[in-house]
Amino acid sequence: MRDSSVNTGDASASPMPESSTASQAELSETLHLFESELKKTQQRLAASEIRIHSILETAPVGIGVMTAQRVFVDANPAMSNITGYRKEELIGCSSRLLYPSEKEFERVGGEKDSQLRTYGQCSIEASLRHKNGQMLDVIWSIAPLSPNDPEGLLTVTFQDITKRKQAETQLRLRGAALDAAANAIMITDIGGAIEWANPAFFAMTGYQPVEVLGRNPRELLRSGEQEPEVYLGLWKTIGAGRVWQGRLVNRRRDGSLYHEFQTITPVPDENGIIRNFIAVKEDISQSVQAEIKLANYRDHLEEMVTERTADLLAAQQNAERLARVRSEFLANMSHEIRTPLNAVLGLAQVGLRTSTGASCHENFARIVQAGELLLGIVNDILDFAKIEAGKLTLESAPLNLDSLIERAANLSAERARSKGIDFSISKMPDLPVACLGDELRLLQVLVNLLSNAIKFTLQGAVRLTVYRQETTLNFRISDSGIGMTAEQLSHLFQPFEQAEISTSRRFGGTGLGLVICKHLLDLMGGTISARSTPGKGSEFIVSLPLCEVIQQEPTSVATPLSGLRLRGLRILAAEDNEINRIVLEEILLDEGVELCCVENGVQAVEQVENSDEKAWDIVLMDIMMPIMDGHEATLRIHQIDPGLPVIGLTAHALDEERDKCLASGMLAHVAKPIDLNLLVETIQKLARRASPQITKTAT
Repeated sequence: MRDSSVNTGDASASPMPESSTASQAELSETLHLFESELKKTQQRLAASEIRIHSILETAPVGIGVMTAQRVFVDANPAMSNITGYRKEELIGCSSRLLYPSEKEFERVGGEKDSQLRTYGQCSIEASLRHKNGQMLDVIWSIAPLSPNDPEGLLTVTFQDITKRKQAETQLRLRGAALDAAANAIMITDIGGAIEWANPAFFAMTGYQPVEVLGRNPRELLRSGEQEPEVYLGLWKTIGAGRVWQGRLVNRRRDGSLYHEFQTITPVPDENGIIRNFIAVKEDISQSVQAEIKLANYRDHLEEMVTERTADLLAAQQNAERLARVRSEFLANMSHEIRTPLNAVLGLAQVGLRTSTGASCHENFARIVQAGELLLGIVNDILDFAKIEAGKLTLESAPLNLDSLIERAANLSAERARSKGIDFSISKMPDLPVACLGDELRLLQVLVNLLSNAIKFTLQGAVRLTVYRQETTLNFRISDSGIGMTAEQLSHLFQPFEQAEISTSRRFGGTGLGLVICKHLLDLMGGTISARSTPGKGSEFIVSLPLCEVIQQEPTSVATPLSGLRLRGLRILAAEDNEINRIVLEEILLDEGVELCCVENGVQAVEQVENSDEKAWDIVLMDIMMPIMDGHEATLRIHQIDPGLPVIGLTAHALDEERDKCLASGMLAHVAKPIDLNLLVETIQKLARRASPQITKTAT
């Protein structure tokens, strides 16, 4: 049965041949295969585009497309991150936007064109500016987008190498530092072969780099002088990964030995495995030599100290001997001068008191004046010797200021009157009644300054003004004398100097008075200043710290300056010098005493032994006497009569002699030449039995 469908359709159609039908099927199959491959290709292209887009989006380097005129056509996110500009800000803009200067932009452009012509691509380091202004170091890589691209588009990539450049700079600086280091630095591998060394290493060892690299320091530097155990300890330490420090004795290329202090540091890799050692070496040869010398010196130090100590002890003993000799010499000179001077002044005072004729009286007065001048010179020399020996000390006790001023005036007024000079004293009303000080030494200063003023004033006036100024007590001594120049003032307080040689010849003096005054005032915490005009006079100002004290005014009946002030007292005097015995007799008999004079200490002791108990009221004892001196005699007398007071009479005026007198049991020390009033006052104070004529002072 025929298929009716064959006859349906176009009546004019005729059936296709079997070969044609087969060709159509093959074409259809081919078309189907082509469509399938096309679809796969499209899928691959789509996947590739996705991959490329993903790579561009995630690439860590900046990637973009620009025209031949360097205008951006496209840019990936990394380019935006590196430059700080968004993609929209870059596309359509010239890359000039990224350059810090036109010069840098043109340099990179010229280098790009040159390399593209030569190599077809280029790689250029450049400096760019981030959008925030920060400078960047980058590497541009530029190549044509495709060989036959009609638009001439370029593919550009760049990478931020700022940190790498900074690291390179740091490495370069560190390398320069290592090269410039004063200490030798060496890097070895784990086996000790030298990989690198700085110039200081070659300078220290004397080797050249070609002789060192790859070799072991043991081959080059070992001296054979080092203890083996040092090397064992070294390798044990660095092998355990610890730093080793120590001294080594090594040998240079020229064979000479040197000492070095070395620090070796193990250097591990990223896995903690030690791969290298770094050795830092310091040449300590000079220090070692110094240590050797110091050790040698130290070995002999004890011997040197012993020798030096012996030398110093000998020098000290010699100095003490010289000081003792000088003190003894001064003491002897004082004794030898004061002993005859005591006789001269004593007899002159007796003659002055008993003479009747005017001419005779005047002659005795001149003798007394000359003797007192000589005594002043002796006292100045002794005081200066005490100053040089550092043995001059001061007392601090309440003193009556009016009494002090009056005594200074009394001791100076007669000399001024005899020269016809107007002498006056001015005291300010706000002066204290009493203050603390050394009355004797302050009196010495004032009398010295007043005496100088009177001595150097031929006519006119000398004035003493006393005033207080806040916390200081001031004495101003002014005169209308010969005056001094500025040059003379500059030498005023130097020992043994006066204004000029002619001054000493004309006015006399030792040139020690002002030196002593200044030293005394220094000890008192005071000052002395002077100003003067030649031909018009001088002015000295003494300033002392004012230490005011409250002192009751004494009520007394004045003791007469002469007469029978010691009437009724029995006095025993021991004096080996005949003239001085005569002086004692003359001055004391006139005071109403009963006096017995003996020639030495033995006779004095015998007198006390052979006399009734308390037969003597007081003993005047010379110190330097033959057979038995005054010290021993005093001790013997106190064994016989412990309560009998003894006063030492001596031509030794030094403090040491006074201390010796007190130590031997004497109650007081009176220096020769004897001041009669001082002697009378001392006897009145210490005598065992008071004289009926004595008037007591109550306070």
